[in-house]
Amino acid sequence: MLALLDDPATAYRRVDLDARIEGSDGAGLTRLCLERAIAALARARTQDGRAQRAGALEQAGSALIALLGGVASDNPLRSALVQFYGGARADVMASLTRFDPERLAGIERDLADVLALLQK
Repeated sequence: MLALLDDPATAYRRVDLDARIEGSDGAGLTRLCLERAIAALARARTQDGRAQRAGALEQAGSALIALLGGVASDNPLRSALVQFYGGARADVMASLTRFDPERLAGIERDLADVLALLQK
């Protein structure tokens, strides 16, 4: 907790994230996870340091796990979404050992397409 107090920008981002989570329904949480995965992939592709890149890839992977777990059992697209999110996560995690910025850019575009569909 002290680390948050030492960095006001981090504290404000955390409060904003907590507020968005608290005020969201299922679709809102899905949008939030997609946004976070997309942003993390963009950061991973632009980081020079391996540790920073790994951190961003792990954040993207965590967002994809949340998306996987959040697919409703009665969703008619459940099978396709689980396969899509699972495949994306596998590719993101594979980039921890064999970095592939082009593949990550493709995943980022695919997730952005899903996000755009949700916002219609």
